[in-house]
Amino acid sequence: MTEQTETAATTGQQPQHKKRKPYIVPFHAVIKLFSTVKLLEGEQAEIVLGGEKVTLPIAASQLERVRGNSPQPDQTHSIRLWFRTAEGTVTELQFAGLALLDEKQAKGAADRKPEFQIAGRIEAVNKDEGTVTLKIEPNSITDLQEAFFVEVWASLELLEKLQRPGRTMLFDGEYRPGSGRLVVTRVTPKLVGKLPEKKVQTEK
Repeated sequence: MTEQTETAATTGQQPQHKKRKPYIVPFHAVIKLFSTVKLLEGEQAEIVLGGEKVTLPIAASQLERVRGNSPQPDQTHSIRLWFRTAEGTVTELQFAGLALLDEKQAKGAADRKPEFQIAGRIEAVNKDEGTVTLKIEPNSITDLQEAFFVEVWASLELLEKLQRPGRTMLFDGEYRPGSGRLVVTRVTPKLVGKLPEKKVQTEK
């Protein structure tokens, strides 16, 4: 029995617990996959996506970091892609980051299907079409200056859980390169927004 519990027991009061601060997730939209990487001239990178080699522009804000990794052609990496959507189809793919996998992690990784994660605000739910429109708001984590919207696909069962426009949630699912669709497999209520800024102490 702790000192706090003993004190509460003798005084008849309930022990007080500190409230946990809510965990805030920054707004983001990213496709994740595993592939080899070849850096090309002209700020571009070549990866394997959907079984085919594709050339993508490297996001300007991530260029220095990507170039600094110096990936080798035979190494498998965890890849992050930024994107936009148009009429429910992924467009404007950008290479946004990579992390080298060790030998154990790399085994069979390239055969896994691309996945996505979106932390956004529900803008609209269209049951007839089976889609959800999400708003990704500006944040300093990814240097996003302007909000944008993405459209994802979901089953009727999941759509039934998303009837509150304005609510923020975390969406996970599969990216299907053949159709260009983002298909939701899981939704999680989550507090999404700006991370609290650290207070700067000033000298008196």
